[in-house]
Amino acid sequence: MFVVCTYSNDVLKNLEKINTSRTLRGTPLNRLLDDMTTVMLAEFDAETRFRLRAARGKGQEALGLQLLAKSMAS
Repeated sequence: MFVVCTYSNDVLKNLEKINTSRTLRGTPLNRLLDDMTTVMLAEFDAETRFRLRAARGKGQEALGLQLLAKSMAS
């Protein structure tokens, strides 16, 4: 069984850039993937926290604006 993968030119160019950058820095592929995974998970965690806070504040926009106006008047 053969699997044929076709990639767009943009994907191939990006893969070449990643490989060149990795090689010039002397970074092993596993380390690069670990670093990228760490960044992706941190971004996911930040987005999750933002969505939770947004859900908690939903429907309280008027109160928030009142508090902001009050603080600016002081």
